[in-house]
Parts: sequence; structure tokens; C-alpha cells
Amino acid sequence: SRHVPFYRDRIADVIDDAGRVDWSRWSDIPLLTRQDLMDHGNELRSQALPSGHGAVTQAITSGSTGAPVTVLSSSHANIATRAALHRCQEWHGLDWSKAVLFYTEERAGSGIWPNVAVREVWGPPWLQQATGRSLRFNGDTPPANILDFIAKNDVRYLSCRAKVAQVLALESMRTSKPVELNSVFAFSTATHEDERDDVRRIFGARILSFYSSKEAHLMAYQCSGGSHLHINEELVLLELLDEQNRPVPQGTAGRVVVTNLFNWAQPLIRYEQGDVAVEGKPCSCGRGLRVLSQVVGRVTDLFRFPDGSAVAFALPENTKRELNIKTWQVAQVAPLHLEVRYQPIVAGASDELLIAAAVRARTHPEVEVTFRQTDSFLQNDGRKFAEYVNEYVRRAESM
Repeated sequence: SRHVPFYRDRIADVIDDAGRVDWSRWSDIPLLTRQDLMDHGNELRSQALPSGHGAVTQAITSGSTGAPVTVLSSSHANIATRAALHRCQEWHGLDWSKAVLFYTEERAGSGIWPNVAVREVWGPPWLQQATGRSLRFNGDTPPANILDFIAKNDVRYLSCRAKVAQVLALESMRTSKPVELNSVFAFSTATHEDERDDVRRIFGARILSFYSSKEAHLMAYQCSGGSHLHINEELVLLELLDEQNRPVPQGTAGRVVVTNLFNWAQPLIRYEQGDVAVEGKPCSCGRGLRVLSQVVGRVTDLFRFPDGSAVAFALPENTKRELNIKTWQVAQVAPLHLEVRYQPIVAGASDELLIAAAVRARTHPEVEVTFRQTDSFLQNDGRKFAEYVNEYVRRAESM
């Protein structure tokens, strides 16, 4: 706190100058918000970064769920993140001699078709077999071009959002352009069962999910024994809190609050990440890292009703299959109105009365539920795909 002005008074009674924490008072530290980061970015920057932490770099968040913010990272923090990432890659037995293609955000002058951006090796650089290069195309490159590039080059891994990978897979099937991949690395947003199924069926690839953000780096990644995630507890202290900022019990959706442990360039203590997640039971794989069974979505997309209730709605994948739903998006479009946009597994076999009953049982008994069948779930406003979205609140906030 001596070197970060923002915390001098904020944590004085909980963390002493030697860094010792009075854990009985940890919850007394106010939550750090995105607005705090926007308003007090310079005050959150360390004024005396230890020399061993290296250079400081900056990144700007996507702004897809609000105004973008600038965050700072030290080389030390980035190395720690890479080490955790390599641990995950080793868990899953990835081949570091093969190329990985990043199909991500737009950057001026780089990764513009047909000129792929070639970057460093993506595996552990100290290993002789880590020769596979990182390649990147801008996210606005047409899917057909991406499929052609993968087919004609020795690309075995693809890194993009899970919904984008699904779109590529369906385009490959539609155009009869066969592509084979070993794995798809899905960063940032939650991965859904229909996306895993289509990518496995068409590309022959598994999806490996990563939960990350510019602010908190790599928070969790998928276990090699299932689709759940292990929290990188060496890198981040992750709390799940209710609306009153109290810890939620295991199996209950809570707001994600993080404290980064390595990034001393801009320490974030009890930062409200803006997501809702569920902690799962300890994993049978034997790894002691805590488990996230599900990343539900954004806090701003909680369904909020006139009686003051707020619901982090998530329907289990097996229930969706029972209701003949392949892919869906449930949107709150008015105070007591939810719209279900869905693609059925078998055309004409979905019972919308049963679907409406399942939605009401988990949201609000008085809510009106309407339906729209669709097979297009990519966002046209630049936002990340979300299964559950509060468009009513988003419209009000944008006015």
C-alpha cells in the first residue's frame, strides 16, 4: 500500500506494510469496480515496481460489455501466466511442434488477409520440440478464407471464441471444405455443449476452454478429465459473492471477484470481474486446484424483475437436450418478458409449452415467454455471444 496510492487508506487495517493479511477482515476491503479502474488508473499503478518484475506493458479491454479500460501488466506477471498456460497444455498432451492460428480481434496493419501475422513459438521456448508458430488473422477475415488457410497449411490448433469455432465448423460442412484440427482453444467466454458437439463432429477436434480477462489474466482452464475448469490459485484469489457481497455456497451462482497475486504493476485487490460463475465439487482427477463447474455469463445480464429479484439463469445441458434444444439464447426484452431464440435438434419436435415452464421455474412465475427459431447466434453489435442476456437493461444503460 506504500507504493500504490489508491490503497493507502483502503487496505490499511487489513494488510500491513510487510504484506501480512488479517484474513478475518478480508471482506472489509471494498470491492474494486471497473469504474474505479477507469477513474483511478494512475493511482492504481505501482510507484516502485521491484526490478525483478521487468518491463510494464499495457492492454485495452475489448469494451464489448462496457467502456474499454486500460490495464497494466509486468513481465513477471506475464511469465507467470505463460507458465500456467504451459501447464494446461501439458495436461492435455498438446503437440508444441504444430502451428496454432489465432482468429481474433482486428488490428490495423496486421493479420489482414491474405497476409497472416507470424509470431513467436507458442509452446515452452526452452523445449527443443516447441517449434510450432503462432499465426493470426484479424477477426473480420471471412470464414471461407480461414478454412482455406487451415486446409492448405500445417495448422492443427485454432484459437478463437467457441461460437466462432462453431460457425467455422458449420461453414466447413455447408461448403464441403473438409478441415481437420486437433483442438480449438476457446478463450474468454463460456463454452456450450452444442459448440463442443459441432466442432468435434465436423473438425474432429475437442474444445479446450480458458477463462481469462485482460485485468485478471488466466484465471482458470479446462481439466483434462472433463469440461469443468480448474482455478489457477497460484495466480489469482477468486471469490464468488452474492448480491450482499457474501460468499455463496458451492453449487450456487456468484459474482466473480478476483485479486491478482503476481501483477504488482497494477495490483487489483477484490476486483469485480463482472462475471457470474459456479464453484463445483473437488475434481476426481486428483489435482487440488478449486473447480469452476460453470461460467454462467455477465453480471449485467442477470435477469432482474419488478419485485426486485435478480436471477443468474442457467439451464443444464442435459435439460436442453431433453427439450430438443441444440443452441439457444434467452433474452430479457422487457421487465416481465423473456424471448427464447433457439435451434432445435430435430425440426418441429420442440414442445414450447414445456420450454416455457422450465424457464419460468428458474426465473419468475409471472414472466411472459415468447419464441423465435433461428440458426444465427453471432452478434451483430460486436459483443461476445451470451446464452443469457438482459437486453432490456442494456438498452436502458445505453440511453
